[in-house]
Amino acid sequence: MGALIQAETVNFHGGPDGLAPAPADPWVESAWDSTVWQHIPAGRNAGFFRQHVAEAVATLARVREAAESGTAADPWRDDGFVPCFAEAVEWLLGEPDPGRPLDLYPAEAALLVLMPFLHRVQCLRLTASLAPAVEPGRLGRITAAPPLRTAFEVFSEGHDLLVERGRRRPEAAEPIGWWLFHRWLAQREGFSDPTVVQQLLRAVGPSAEALGETLDPRRVCRLLHGLRRGPGVCDREYLDSLPADDSARIRRGGQQRIRDQRIGVLLALAHGMSRGITALPRIVVEHVGIPFPVDLAQLRQTLASSGWGGSHDLPVLRAECRHAAVIEGLREYTAHADELLATVRRAAHERITQPMPRLPARLSADEVTPSLGGGGGGSRWLSDPWKSPRGHPPDHILLWRLLAHRPHALLAQLAESCPEITEVKAVLPALPSDRDLLSAPGLDSGELFWNWSKDSRCTADHLRSVAGTWGAALPALVHRARSLGALPCPAPAKFGELMEEMEESATDSAASIASE
Repeated sequence: MGALIQAETVNFHGGPDGLAPAPADPWVESAWDSTVWQHIPAGRNAGFFRQHVAEAVATLARVREAAESGTAADPWRDDGFVPCFAEAVEWLLGEPDPGRPLDLYPAEAALLVLMPFLHRVQCLRLTASLAPAVEPGRLGRITAAPPLRTAFEVFSEGHDLLVERGRRRPEAAEPIGWWLFHRWLAQREGFSDPTVVQQLLRAVGPSAEALGETLDPRRVCRLLHGLRRGPGVCDREYLDSLPADDSARIRRGGQQRIRDQRIGVLLALAHGMSRGITALPRIVVEHVGIPFPVDLAQLRQTLASSGWGGSHDLPVLRAECRHAAVIEGLREYTAHADELLATVRRAAHERITQPMPRLPARLSADEVTPSLGGGGGGSRWLSDPWKSPRGHPPDHILLWRLLAHRPHALLAQLAESCPEITEVKAVLPALPSDRDLLSAPGLDSGELFWNWSKDSRCTADHLRSVAGTWGAALPALVHRARSLGALPCPAPAKFGELMEEMEESATDSAASIASE
């Protein structure tokens, strides 16, 4: 069947063989073509719900366009999130299995299909309504600020290093300020406030009314709230607020059953696997407003081309990244998603009594890798960071190289970008043995440790070899390797913490390595 948008409605037409979709908003096509509808057993009047869901999404697309005009200044706007969210819902449900049917009712399918679109429009509307009063692009205190701005300033005080960096570097003020705004917005109760949600549903209009109790405002509020709880979506208090099995009579849609607990945990897990740009860990924004920063346009491209591959039982996130901070951010993001998956699996076993789709066992980020073609320099760009230090080693090693080998020019630049660096009294100086410590074990000693990875750090034999070459005491060399991040030990990603550790390392080991 095809979809044709006409004024305030969406009309569907087609014969037995179906017709190609007429030109329509991609959101409408996504909702109409969703594989979720395939899980509804025959005879449950799925067509009625599918029609009105598509009409609701067509209206939401128009509401989205109006809200987007008020978010044009947002450098973190994430237009690719809805397709990822909707795709994750479909992927979790999998293909219909006659041997393990989900016993899905059309009203439940309607919620699974609609919620990604409702969630996105709710985010956009709140952003557009609050941003003018908050002024995210302005960091620091504003005299006689309105209450919303004051609340934002209080929240921002917990991120003082980012705020100070944005104030010192005007070009970084907007991305840092808007990132803080999104984090502040995520904590506000207004996102799932009944009054705000009712306004959204009224904007959807007749199609929301036709779906009746399916879109009961209290139900939508609870489901929206669950999307932001992370692993807390499976807490007893929250699950107890959702009906395990609710009956709903929809005019012209027939008698329906809505198992809110099952819907809630599946939506939360799909949301947690959808790689929203502002949901990435703080390490990403920490690499904005510094030399060789994260490029937000490239980040969007990375997220748009990323996806879950591998087997259904052990999915692996595939992404090619152009910045080390994005690699670390996606790995940390996947670890959080894996934690959410574990809680959902446990809840499915202990609390959910209805049939659940076969969930993955674990989530992996093993295929989150550097982009070999990134940065415009190809492989040569990766192999010569002395001339262009924008390769993909972890940032603590990159920062050490910059400070140890180009201290005069770059120290001032880094100090301007990162105010926290000016509090450091000493920088770990370069030593002759460092070249060998940062060489890939087993390779020619002249081939430096540029293509750093967690699987190719210093080995015990390599450390002994370097100690023999330079006549250094092995304990001091081990301490030195840890300071350089060349041993498998926890290494700080933040500049301030890194510099503090470097200062301590320089003080503690100065005597033992002076002989080098």
